[in-house]
Amino acid sequence: VRFENTTKIGLSTAFIILLAVIFGWDWINHNWWLMLILAGVSLRNLHKQRIELDEEKPFEAKIANISFFVTLFIMIIRDLIITNRLDNSIEQLSQLFK
Repeated sequence: VRFENTTKIGLSTAFIILLAVIFGWDWINHNWWLMLILAGVSLRNLHKQRIELDEEKPFEAKIANISFFVTLFIMIIRDLIITNRLDNSIEQLSQLFK
């Protein structure tokens, strides 16, 4: 199957986000602005392809659709993990000053 370049870019950036969350790459997970740029590029390209290719290339549109929602889910999970770590850090810090 031959995908269009926009779909390839969206899938590639989504894959980088997935790897960063799974392997806990701190250099990308803690630079929130970098992760937001990657997510924005990925979501924009996947959303564009899932709408534009619906009739022309339904398989590619389906892949883009699934990847779009998986990327959203990964970003939500990532934010929950970071929020939990921050909460634990604040709790430990408050224990030090009691």
